[in-house]
Order: sequence, then C-alpha cells, then structure tokens
Amino acid sequence: MTGPAVLRAWMATHNRRSADLAEELGVSVSYVSKLRRGRLVPSRTTAIALEHVSKGAVSAAAWVPSVEDRAAA
Repeated sequence: MTGPAVLRAWMATHNRRSADLAEELGVSVSYVSKLRRGRLVPSRTTAIALEHVSKGAVSAAAWVPSVEDRAAA
C-alpha cells in the first residue's frame, strides 16, 4: 500500500480525525488532508513524526516510491 492508503486506513481504524493528527504533528489540517489524498509527500521530519505517532503503523518508508514507480515516471 502507498503512504496515503496506509494513512487513511490507520486513521479509520483508530478513529483519528485530521484535526487531531495535525495538532500532534504540528501541521495544518489542510496539510494532513493533502497527505491523505496523495497530493503531497511529507517531509522526512513529518514522515518520521507520523511513524512515531502511529507507533510504526504508518511507516516513513511508505512515502518513498518503489523502484518500479520511479522507473515508470
């Protein structure tokens, strides 16, 4: 699964609202919304913070494109 899909699944499973996650990460609700929709890739710092907040469920590595994705681009 891609970063956005993993994030959406984790948020749904844990009943997390975008506003709450944004506060925990120190970012705007709009930023979280863009992450969830795949319109934005988080900075390394935010990806690591998200991994920490989710206790590893949303891995920072989930946001790095696979070799196949890079080759297709």
